[in-house]
Amino acid sequence: MRRNALLALGCRVGTPSPTERMSLASGLIEADPRVREAAAWAAARRGLSESDLDEEQALLRARAAARAEAAAGEAVADE
Repeated sequence: MRRNALLALGCRVGTPSPTERMSLASGLIEADPRVREAAAWAAARRGLSESDLDEEQALLRARAAARAEAAAGEAVADE
Protein backbone atom coordinates (compact mmCIF):
# COMPACT_ATOMS: atom_id res chain seq x y z
CA MET A 1 0.00 0.00 0.00
CA ARG A 2 2.87 2.44 0.79
CA ARG A 3 4.36 1.80 -2.63
CA ASN A 4 1.09 2.67 -4.35
CA ALA A 5 0.69 5.82 -2.26
CA LEU A 6 4.20 6.92 -3.27
CA LEU A 7 3.45 6.24 -6.93
CA ALA A 8 0.33 8.39 -6.63
CA LEU A 9 2.38 11.09 -4.92
CA GLY A 10 4.78 11.04 -7.85
CA CYS A 11 1.92 11.66 -10.26
CA ARG A 12 0.98 14.92 -8.57
CA VAL A 13 2.33 18.19 -9.92
CA GLY A 14 4.01 21.13 -8.29
CA THR A 15 6.44 21.57 -5.46
CA PRO A 16 5.96 18.92 -2.75
CA SER A 17 4.50 20.18 0.51
CA PRO A 18 6.36 19.55 3.78
CA THR A 19 4.04 16.59 4.45
CA GLU A 20 4.68 15.16 1.00
CA ARG A 21 8.44 15.60 1.51
CA MET A 22 8.22 13.61 4.76
CA SER A 23 6.27 10.86 2.98
CA LEU A 24 8.90 10.68 0.26
CA ALA A 25 11.72 10.63 2.80
CA SER A 26 9.97 7.92 4.78
CA GLY A 27 9.75 5.80 1.65
CA LEU A 28 13.45 6.31 0.95
CA ILE A 29 14.44 4.79 4.30
CA GLU A 30 11.94 1.92 4.11
CA ALA A 31 13.36 -1.60 4.36
CA ASP A 32 11.35 -2.88 1.37
CA PRO A 33 13.34 -2.15 -1.81
CA ARG A 34 10.14 -1.81 -3.86
CA VAL A 35 8.97 1.00 -1.57
CA ARG A 36 12.40 2.69 -1.76
CA GLU A 37 12.35 2.47 -5.54
CA ALA A 38 8.85 3.99 -5.70
CA ALA A 39 9.92 6.79 -3.36
CA ALA A 40 13.00 7.56 -5.45
CA TRP A 41 10.89 7.61 -8.62
CA ALA A 42 8.25 9.84 -7.02
CA ALA A 43 10.86 12.24 -5.66
CA ALA A 44 12.51 12.52 -9.08
CA ARG A 45 9.14 13.12 -10.76
CA ARG A 46 8.51 15.94 -8.28
CA GLY A 47 11.90 17.50 -9.01
CA LEU A 48 13.76 16.24 -5.95
CA SER A 49 16.86 14.13 -5.63
CA GLU A 50 17.29 11.76 -2.72
CA SER A 51 19.87 14.12 -1.23
CA ASP A 52 17.29 16.95 -1.31
CA LEU A 53 15.45 14.95 1.35
CA ASP A 54 18.46 14.37 3.63
CA GLU A 55 17.08 16.57 6.42
CA GLU A 56 13.74 14.77 6.44
CA GLN A 57 15.44 11.37 6.37
CA ALA A 58 17.69 12.35 9.30
CA LEU A 59 14.67 13.53 11.30
CA LEU A 60 12.80 10.29 10.64
CA ARG A 61 15.84 8.19 11.61
CA ALA A 62 16.24 10.20 14.84
CA ARG A 63 12.57 9.68 15.68
CA ALA A 64 12.88 5.94 15.05
CA ALA A 65 16.00 5.75 17.24
CA ALA A 66 14.24 7.63 20.04
CA ARG A 67 11.26 5.26 19.85
CA ALA A 68 13.59 2.24 19.95
CA GLU A 69 15.46 3.68 22.92
CA ALA A 70 12.22 4.39 24.78
CA ALA A 71 10.96 0.87 24.07
CA ALA A 72 14.22 -0.63 25.31
CA GLY A 73 13.97 1.45 28.48
CA GLU A 74 10.41 0.25 29.06
CA ALA A 75 11.52 -3.37 28.59
CA VAL A 76 14.25 -2.95 31.20
CA ALA A 77 11.84 -1.28 33.61
CA ASP A 78 9.41 -4.19 33.26
CA GLU A 79 12.06 -6.70 34.37
